[in-house]
Amino acid sequence: MNIQDLIANYQLSEHLHLWLAVAFLVGLLIGLIWGRTIGRASANRVAKKSTRATSADPASAAGTTSVAATNKGRAVSAEAQLTNLVGMNDNHVNKLVGIGIESIDDLLAVARDQQQCEALADELQLEDFVINKWVRMAEFLRIPELSPQVAEFLVFAGVNSVDDLAQRNPESLAHKLEHVNSKEKRIADVPSRRQIENWLTHLQSR
Repeated sequence: MNIQDLIANYQLSEHLHLWLAVAFLVGLLIGLIWGRTIGRASANRVAKKSTRATSADPASAAGTTSVAATNKGRAVSAEAQLTNLVGMNDNHVNKLVGIGIESIDDLLAVARDQQQCEALADELQLEDFVINKWVRMAEFLRIPELSPQVAEFLVFAGVNSVDDLAQRNPESLAHKLEHVNSKEKRIADVPSRRQIENWLTHLQSR
């Protein structure tokens, strides 16, 4: 093989390497473009699924559940809303509405005794005392002109139920509430003896 043949072979080899490099780069570019296309298509599918899920469950999109517009389509009065229970947060409301408890009346209907309260606490993964407090406050809120803050204060002061309240002496209870609030500063206005008498009159007329 003479020098010219060697030069020709060398040039052919160089051309071959060049074409291989070009082919590799073209293949790499096609792969990148294809990968981006697939990624975008996948993202679009996920977005569409998310949109459909949001449309089917607007409560999830909002992050909180409106008690006034429930999944049953039943409006709940302002007085009966679960958020009237002091300490009730959006997470609690969502859990309760999720199992069909959409109002204070619903809560009282499924937590009529200690066994039911414990069962509800287990289902919601909460402590028993939390459910017990909700139920006691809910009972007090059925009394006309008794505010959520006063309902919570009665529970704090040791009034265990509406039956317990019905047995109290108005004057003695008024003094006790005044004494408790003077130390703990729980509410701005302590219920007067006249207010307590009105509560008892309502309870006696049930």
